[in-house]
Amino acid sequence: MEPTQMILLVIAAAVAIWIFTKIAGAIFKVVLFAAFLLFGYIFFFGGSIEDVIEPGLEQMFKNNTMDELMAKHCDPEKLDALRCQCVIMPVYEDLQKRFNAEQLEELDKDQERMTEEVLRSFENKKEDMRVCAKDKQSGLIKIFNTFKSIFKGLMAEE
Repeated sequence: MEPTQMILLVIAAAVAIWIFTKIAGAIFKVVLFAAFLLFGYIFFFGGSIEDVIEPGLEQMFKNNTMDELMAKHCDPEKLDALRCQCVIMPVYEDLQKRFNAEQLEELDKDQERMTEEVLRSFENKKEDMRVCAKDKQSGLIKIFNTFKSIFKGLMAEE
């Protein structure tokens, strides 16, 4: 090989590597942005209220009384607004409508029956929960859009 050909080959290789790194960097940014959006969607919205709440509902109510759940999710210091206002309170209100205080105390002692009744209350209040979650999510959407615009600004600076 002649020296001129070797120089052209090295220059072509350098240009190819430079182009590859630019393309790979752009692909990485797009993948990172897509992963961020996917994570944000799953974290904030979970697709729907059923996806966020229903699979873990039995686990959430298992081995917990309603008072314990309210203390855990509705305590002002540890307020989980979505779970408190959109899951715990509607279920609690439905249970109070269907049972008197004495029956509720018996339910608290029988976890298996409590879980059955809570799931029944969940079915009774599912539409109210969906509406509540949409109201709560509208505020989260604004926060998520703020994070999205900040992230886009950071990507544009590079």
